[in-house]
Parts: sequence; structure tokens; C-alpha cells
Amino acid sequence: MPELMWQKPEQYGIVDFKIPIPAALLDRLEQQYVPRDHPVFELTPPIFHERASAFYEAIGSPVITRDTFWRSYRQLLQCFVDAGQVTNPDEPLENVLIGHFGRIDRVDKEEVALLEGMKELRQGGNVVGDQHDVGYDSDPEYAALTSDSDSDESVHN
Repeated sequence: MPELMWQKPEQYGIVDFKIPIPAALLDRLEQQYVPRDHPVFELTPPIFHERASAFYEAIGSPVITRDTFWRSYRQLLQCFVDAGQVTNPDEPLENVLIGHFGRIDRVDKEEVALLEGMKELRQGGNVVGDQHDVGYDSDPEYAALTSDSDSDESVHN
């Protein structure tokens, strides 16, 4: 049924609320707000990438699919273990990884400037609850989408 609704939405009274955004605008925003040299895009340090790539070649560069992922992962992990890189990494790799974890921590804590014309969220970053509560018995705190305050610019029916 969902597939049929997707293919012929007009037959089911479905309204398309998409807002088309020109690709040129997205490109401009990406250039302005997503600098390619930002540390968030360096997912692995170069020295780790070099070693992982060499090990990947050593196991035959298998095509990664959902069926081959775990087998390939275990083979790569075994390469790192056999090379002593898991229990006793060499100093350059260890130093790079420690530095990289520090870099990841800095990126995680980086403040993102509020875009012009936007307002801070009423409950800060707790829009869908505190991520530390995940897996616990407590109910997550949800963002208030409306307010009882008359000073808010909200529409009441």
C-alpha cells in the first residue's frame, strides 16, 4: 500500500509539502557553511588510512556489501592484530590516533553560529531529549512546540 501511495499520491488525497530549493542555492550555501577543509571531514587520520588501505589490498580489496561487510571487517581487524597495531601500536600511529581523538572532541564541542534571522531553541539542544537518557527508564524531555506565554508569536485556534 505505501508503494502505491508513493506512485499515485493524488488518488489518496496526499499533498506534497516539499519546498523546491534550487541546486545553485544549495551549492552556494555549501561553499559558505561547509568548508571542505573542516576537521569533521577527516574521518580517519592519514597514517591510519594508509595502513588500512594497505591491509585492504592485502585481503584482496573485496567489494563491500551488506553481505561481505563483517567478513571484510574481521579480516582487516586481524591484519591490524597480526601487525601488532591493536595491542601494541607503533608510536607514530598511537600519537596520531590520540591527537585525532582530541580533534574529534574539539569538533564535537565546536559552537555553530546561529544563522541570520534565526532564534535559539527554547530548550537549547534538548529538542528530543537528553542523549544521555537513551536506554534508561526515564522519559526523554521533549521540546515545547507551543507556549502559554502571550509574548510568543504563536497562533491559537
